[in-house]
Amino acid sequence: LLGWLVAMVYGTMEAYKQASPATKHFGSSLASFPGTNVKVYIALTALLINIIISVVVTIVLKLVRAPAGTDHTEPDDFYSEPVTA
Repeated sequence: LLGWLVAMVYGTMEAYKQASPATKHFGSSLASFPGTNVKVYIALTALLINIIISVVVTIVLKLVRAPAGTDHTEPDDFYSEPVTA
């Protein structure tokens, strides 16, 4: 969830900063990749940020041996309705 949150904030703020001749904000879906002058799709950069944060946090949690938690779902939690002709 942390990766998703950071990516959403980054993507929204970066899109907000993009201007065009017609609008002051949200004028483009492209922005400079962080640390470069290369223009890339903002959502692609946000996805990359999400993946990196998710992987790093997962590795850190495994290194500190954080408990994984338990799955409380039961077979009755999953059902399908019969197909009627």
